[in-house]
Amino acid sequence: AVVVQPPLPDSLNEGLVAYYPFNGNANDESGNGHDSDGELKGEILTVDRFNEPNRAVKFQDQGDYVLIQNGNSVINNSGFTISLWVKGDFLGHENYFIMHQSNGIDWKPKWALIFSGKDTTGTPGPKFHSSNGPGDTSIEPQWLFGNSESKIFNSSKWTNIIYSYDGENLTLFEDGKQTMEVKVSSLVSDSINAPILIGANELGDFSFEGSVDDIRIYDHSLSGEEISTLCAAEAPPQNEPHTYKLVSGTGDTDNSSFTIDPASGAISTEGSFDFESKSQYSIRVESKDAGGNKFTKAISITVTDG
Repeated sequence: AVVVQPPLPDSLNEGLVAYYPFNGNANDESGNGHDSDGELKGEILTVDRFNEPNRAVKFQDQGDYVLIQNGNSVINNSGFTISLWVKGDFLGHENYFIMHQSNGIDWKPKWALIFSGKDTTGTPGPKFHSSNGPGDTSIEPQWLFGNSESKIFNSSKWTNIIYSYDGENLTLFEDGKQTMEVKVSSLVSDSINAPILIGANELGDFSFEGSVDDIRIYDHSLSGEEISTLCAAEAPPQNEPHTYKLVSGTGDTDNSSFTIDPASGAISTEGSFDFESKSQYSIRVESKDAGGNKFTKAISITVTDG
């Protein structure tokens, strides 16, 4: 079954200049008429964070990437927001290109979202690289973020990464929470017009090993409240661990006749029951989540004649 996500508030559809949900293709589903459809390079469709097939892209071989030819005016110095969901192996020492706008010159992109691996010699974590233009001779990113505790290093988890720029401040959010901010003007070069690549470097190779989904690009900086709303609306279900135990209180009459598995909550009997002598039992169970929140309820158990 297809997972139906709740509709976004109108404010999160305003200024949406590109949206790539990768629903079997790389089409732009923003509905803005910019003709920003992408091309899938390689057999890269995969399951998304809701376990739906062919609704995300996965890069694992050289030559795996997404090419968006008509992406020239999307990112500029007046302001923008880039949101994406990502899951991958970022534990090495490489700089992994996630998404960037390139003119085909190595390390001279207009802008690039780069994840530096956990074992990098520099600062690990999500980064933003921008070039001053074709004549720029620097090879280091102008504006570096870094977070050794970044959630991207959990290779089994989908993480929402959002970069928001208001013309003066570039801010990084992970799973709806602000982690870094830097003050900067003229962030990207207006002299570079080039396609957008997802999952590869400037020359279209060296893909990182991981998955990307639901890329959104806005023509303005979203507020912190809008970013929290967007992340919550697109987040996958949380399988938060709970612990279980039998407790005293109303309805605990037959607790001594049962045991409960503390991890799964499976209830077992301490012995055999005689339907003729007693067919109804009552126990009281407490469930506690990772945050210490508790829920307690009396449960009635019926023994049938079989």
